[in-house]
Amino acid sequence: IKEVSPQWIKSDSLYAHASVAEMIQLASKHEDAIERLIAFRALMMKDPHEAANLTISEVDDITLVGTSDGICGMEEYVSDIRLNMMQYNRERRKISIDDSVRIDIAVLYSVNSSKLNYTHELYQKLQAKPEYENRLRQLYKQDKRALIALTKYHKEQDKQEIIRILSKIEHDRVGDYRDTVRIVFEDL
Repeated sequence: IKEVSPQWIKSDSLYAHASVAEMIQLASKHEDAIERLIAFRALMMKDPHEAANLTISEVDDITLVGTSDGICGMEEYVSDIRLNMMQYNRERRKISIDDSVRIDIAVLYSVNSSKLNYTHELYQKLQAKPEYENRLRQLYKQDKRALIALTKYHKEQDKQEIIRILSKIEHDRVGDYRDTVRIVFEDL
């Protein structure tokens, strides 16, 4: 028998009884991050477009909250949780393609993009558009995972960086780049 969490029950109650405006207020202003996420879930179910707007406006919310996958506990950023709720299972959540793209662009230009786990997913799916290249080069200075997106531009300097990273892994046995390099080669 699966037990329904009290947070989901509360979120379902908000969905059934609160207005969109009330949910937005709770999802953005409540002092307790868990309460914000409970209200956000209800908002996402009731009005996915407004949930997308909130996700974008608060993309830099790096408040940590305790989470659990049923086996172990961890801490995640509020923004990452919202992004996961919005972008994974997008069709089931009825998130429009336009809203999904707007969210991705907000993440790309967020001051905290290199801190967010979702950014790794974004690097893999981001198209090689000229308007993103400079931002990706800026991000690469803080977040080596940006190389995943930069390889899609097929520039010689990026090839040289891949060779440098492979050399470092081979000689130093450094694991920091292994996932990035594997994904880069899948895209080539």
